[in-house]
Amino acid sequence: MGMLVHYSAGPYVVFLAVHYMLVVLPKRSAKWKELALIAVSCGALLGTFMVFHVLHINYGWLHPHFLRGRVYQNLLTAFASPVVVAAYVLGSVLLALHLAHGLAAAAASLGWRAPSATSRRLALAFGAAIGVGFAAAPLAMGLGVLR
Repeated sequence: MGMLVHYSAGPYVVFLAVHYMLVVLPKRSAKWKELALIAVSCGALLGTFMVFHVLHINYGWLHPHFLRGRVYQNLLTAFASPVVVAAYVLGSVLLALHLAHGLAAAAASLGWRAPSATSRRLALAFGAAIGVGFAAAPLAMGLGVLR
């Protein structure tokens, strides 16, 4: 069975997304509508990833070598596929962005702090730490660091 997208295309997709967010989007007149669409799309992708994760890890959906009760072995065989590793890393990035946004928005909504560059950086650092932690196991197993 062939892959839909070759896994080496990932860095190019990330570069194009970052380029769009930093260079193209600020120059557009309807950028707030586009940001809202991006937020809704990312939320839908994160929800889809969470459903995939539960079905994949807990019930063996799309996992041909699933063995009930053999959690570590299931993780090793699942993360042997670059496509699955890429899906989990993307899910970790989406989770990090969601947590960073949520923490900054919660602090502002509760009146603890007006949105400032420092509070946004702290929220982003927290989200990034959680995202890196969640992406560590798929990357380590996918790269063969953990066996």
